[in-house]
Amino acid sequence: MKSLKENIATFQFQQPTKSFRAGWEVLADEMTGYFGENCYWLFRRREEWKIRNAYKICQGKQIRSFRYLLGILKHI
Repeated sequence: MKSLKENIATFQFQQPTKSFRAGWEVLADEMTGYFGENCYWLFRRREEWKIRNAYKICQGKQIRSFRYLLGILKHI
């Protein structure tokens, strides 16, 4: 049986894959699809719970206006 030092060339090291996505990334993807605008920057400026509540209000009223979402965020 060969030692590990002798067989080191047979091993292949792989980069770890990024399979985990944070909750805000998933929500940003969903919001981008819903409004048709890039929504990733919102999470750098506002709290996630405020964005989530404003998004639920827009979905409840079936409004797809991104400006309406920003207006709700100002008042929350």
